[in-house]
Formats: sequence, structure tokens, C-alpha cells
Amino acid sequence: MKSAVRQATEISLSPVELLIFQGTPFCNIDCTYCYLPDRANRSRISLETIGTTCKLLVQDGLVANNPEVLWHAGEPLTLPVDFYERAFATIETELHASAVTHKLQTNATLLNDRWIDLFKTWHVSVGVSLDGPPHIHDRYRVTRSHGPTSARVLAGISRLKQAGLELSVICVLTRESIGNPEELFAFFESIGVDSIGFNIDEAEGPHLHSSHGDGDPMPVFRQFLRRYFDLVVSGNSKQNVRELTRGLRNVFQKTINCSDETVPIRVLTVGHSGDFGTFSPELFGLHHAEFGQLIFGNVSDSRAFRNLPGDPRFLQVLQSIRRGIDACARTCKYYETCKGGLPSNKLGEHGTFEATETIACKFKCQAVTDAAVDLLLSGELHVSG
Repeated sequence: MKSAVRQATEISLSPVELLIFQGTPFCNIDCTYCYLPDRANRSRISLETIGTTCKLLVQDGLVANNPEVLWHAGEPLTLPVDFYERAFATIETELHASAVTHKLQTNATLLNDRWIDLFKTWHVSVGVSLDGPPHIHDRYRVTRSHGPTSARVLAGISRLKQAGLELSVICVLTRESIGNPEELFAFFESIGVDSIGFNIDEAEGPHLHSSHGDGDPMPVFRQFLRRYFDLVVSGNSKQNVRELTRGLRNVFQKTINCSDETVPIRVLTVGHSGDFGTFSPELFGLHHAEFGQLIFGNVSDSRAFRNLPGDPRFLQVLQSIRRGIDACARTCKYYETCKGGLPSNKLGEHGTFEATETIACKFKCQAVTDAAVDLLLSGELHVSG
């Protein structure tokens, strides 16, 4: 196998497939497991910065045919509706892509009819962060005065459903909730979830410790996923479970070359000031003991992207990420399904990109694959084609 490290001198930039704009680092709530380091900062991105980013990507030939534009990090809805109307128009005018998909991840506490109109007009794909029924959700997802948020989230979800919009949910599984797949499934079924993805409470950024602790969480991860998959299949649920889709892909399609989060600027994050980062979105602005703050330029520099292949620090970061990939290839039996894990999780848990196994890969790759295999072997799921 050709070493990923040896390829670090053969760098070329990938067209951007996921462009993430951090409209503001500010968030109106204060989740206790949040990894964002600056969520009290009310700064906001300018339309000029958005337009300049798009122009530079077009100028340097770095726009994929059908890019996704995601508004994330901080709470996007703390910015006004008319800001997004102008921002979306700017992006579609300047990006020159054959099609642009607009996405937005929200805590849904600020949703009103004006937001609904915006989403419908611009065909925005909306993701809602919801950890389950109130007694689970409100344990970690709290206001800045430590009050509950679930009532406002569910009111926002009700508006989405009444407007005929798809309900897509991201649920963070903590140590307290992962033992309750039946309760979570019944709750998400009752509110009409169309698609759902599960994240794990992970150690990232200022959130230094996962609630899943230092023991081996794999049996618990597998048990949760296997049971949730059972409930979806046996109940003929319409819930499209991201982990089930991912697990089946891992079993039947071992053709991926590497994670998008290890490819230079395939995933590009642009902050409110115009600073940008790449690789895992969660790395944006974080500090690495050896490489410093993980920001690689500012879009105000017309040569910012084209200078990256010759930037010594950028190449050192990439080489370190690729050493971690090589380590995974040597030691992990799941390597063919994930191709080396995610840099943000390695840095968050181990303080280096050159680590191997993390809580995230135990859940997102290992447990997901094992649970899908178990489901297939049970004969409960029939796959055709």
C-alpha cells in the first residue's frame, strides 16, 4: 500500500463539495457538551466576505459541480431572515455552480413563520438538533441561565411539520440516553421524524471529557444501534436512519478512497472574519500543540487558496493527518470502511492527528458496521439489487 505520508508532497486542492459559512459564532443557548470555543461572540459575517469567498473559489477552479452550502457553528437563526435572503442570492450569483444545495443546522428555538417562508422559497434543507424527549434533551441542551429548551424546540418542529417541510434531526447520544433506544425511537416516531442521525458526546475543543467515560463503550454502542435498527425495520418506520444507511454502505461498498475530512479543502469552513480552515469542520479555529491555531488564511487575500499547496505549515498539518491515516491502516480491521478516521476526533481525544482509535470511530464506523451486519444476518432486513 502506498503510504499516505509519501503522498503529502503530491498535494493538489480538491474542488469544494461542502462550503460551511459560520454566520456568527454566537449561540443563544449553552449546551454543556458543545465544542465551540467562542459562542458568546456576537460578530457576524459580511455579505462581502461571502461574495469574496465564492469569487475566489470560482477564480481558482475550486467549485464542485453541485456544492452544498451549510450554515453551522453558532446558532444560524440569531441572524435576521433578510441577511440570509441576501446571502443566498449572493452565493447563487457568484458561485457559478450547476446547482447549489442550501443547508442549515439549527436548535429550532427561534423558528417563526418568516423562517419557514425563507426555507420554502430557497428550498433550504433544515436540520434540527434534538436529543430526545424533554427529560433527556433538557439535561444537556439548556439556556444560558440553565433552563430547559425542549418546549421551544418542539414548537419550532411543529411549525416545520405544519409547513410540510421535512424533519431531519441530529441527536447527540450521551451516557444517560444511549441505554434507551425504545424510548428515543417512540419519541421520534411520535413527532414525525423523516430522517435522523446520531452523534456521540465526544471530547472536542473546550469540551474535554465525553460522558461515555474511559471504559470500552463498544458493547453499549452496538446494542443501541442494533435495537434501533430492529425497531425501524419491524415497525416499518419511515425514519431514514443515517447510521443504518452508512452501515449497509460499509458492508456492500468498500470503494471510498478516504474521508472527505482528510482531503485539502473538499470541506471548507469560512468564519465570520473571513478566516478559513479545512479538514474537519470542528477543527476551525482550534489550537494544536505543534501547529497552533488551525486557520490557514483569509479570503481577503486573493491568493489565499492557491498559496496553500506551498504553505509549509499547511503541508505539515496534512502530513501529520496522513501519518494518522497510515497508523489506522496498519492497526485497524475496520480501515477499509472508514479509511483512517476523522482528524478532529483524534486531536480532541489524543491531542494529535497521528492517533488511531477514537470514541467517534468506535461508534460511527465500528459499531455501525457491526450492527448492520447483525441485522443482515438476522434475516429481518431484505436487501435487493
